Amino acid sequence: MKKFLILILVLAITGAAQAQETTPEATPEVTPESTGETTPPARRISAPGYYTVRANSGGVSRSFLLSVPISYFNGEGAAPVVFALHGAGGDGANYETYAGWGDLSESQRIVMVYPDGVDGQWNDGRPGALYDDAAYIRGIVDALDEILRVDLDRVYATGYSMGGMMALRLACLLPDYFAGAASIASTMPQYIVSDCDGTAPKPVIFLVGTDDFVIPWMGVRNAYLDAMGSASYWSEHNDCQFIGPQDALPDEDVGDGTRVIRQNFSNCEDGASVAFYGIFGGGHTVPGSEFPGAFAAGAVSHDIHAAAEIWAFFESVQSRD
Repeated sequence: MKKFLILILVLAITGAAQAQETTPEATPEVTPESTGETTPPARRISAPGYYTVRANSGGVSRSFLLSVPISYFNGEGAAPVVFALHGAGGDGANYETYAGWGDLSESQRIVMVYPDGVDGQWNDGRPGALYDDAAYIRGIVDALDEILRVDLDRVYATGYSMGGMMALRLACLLPDYFAGAASIASTMPQYIVSDCDGTAPKPVIFLVGTDDFVIPWMGVRNAYLDAMGSASYWSEHNDCQFIGPQDALPDEDVGDGTRVIRQNFSNCEDGASVAFYGIFGGGHTVPGSEFPGAFAAGAVSHDIHAAAEIWAFFESVQSRD
């Protein structure tokens, strides 16, 4: 039976001056396809902080950054989980620095997972991809359920650029694992339409810049749908009956050169609403975050905060279930 091996190597507790390393004897083996038992029993995490985790998936050594907030230990019940997927060429630890989930994770008691793609890439469905990232991420969810009190009905996939495309694919390939998806600075890839057609409705939110030169607003023929076409695809996929007006949001930062338009698609099957944020003047950036290399990537909108909007959307959908 194929196993998902998880080894916690580094623990950086908030306020601690020195990292600690576990011994090999503390290594738990988690078998997602088993009856739920682990051999030896999985060690439950007992302290907040950032954990660097090594995992073997499909014979390939993988890793991810796990962030457990202090509030997780102060609250009761199972906690929601958000997977934040980096863009092409990045990694989880770097994406954590500008994804914008830090304070929100603490205030909302969210367990954060920042996985690493192989060589900075994701198998988001494009031709020629080599690794089964869906199986890898599925294994992480199963492993988390062994070491933390997580709410398996509130596990969400978000991502930036190529990571956003991967988040959309996860919603289609793993509908029993992910309750919704968010895509920042990316539109819907045409090459995953076949993966998504006929799958369960899932709440989806897009945040796309009009001046994004990497994933253009108007799409790329035979590669990416255009921005509005991406929202329309998911609206039809989720059988949404009401298309809301395009509302201009307040210009909170008049100096950032952007304006944000929001449109909601509602009355959808299984409550799977769709939200679309068009950032006029926005580049290939994460709204509201101190984005590295922002000058080259285009304007960063500070009229909204991407993580806050995404979480508010997920929470609003969850409350209607």
